Amino acid sequence: DDLPRVVREKGIDIGLVTVPQASAQGAADALVRAGVRGILNFAPTILEVPRDVHVEPVDFMAGLKRLSFYILN
Repeated sequence: DDLPRVVREKGIDIGLVTVPQASAQGAADALVRAGVRGILNFAPTILEVPRDVHVEPVDFMAGLKRLSFYILN
């Protein structure tokens, strides 16, 4: 409930979506309504947002696999 106020007061422009797939669109919608203009998406799903909001997907598992490869080899 406090998200719009906090985004406005703190001048937040970027939000992170780090929730299960089923909750990701709702989290993104809340961020957009609050005024966030960029989203870093760790959820394994494609988010539908307005054209003026940029979403950058992060493939957490691929990153973990690459990191493990370099650490273990």
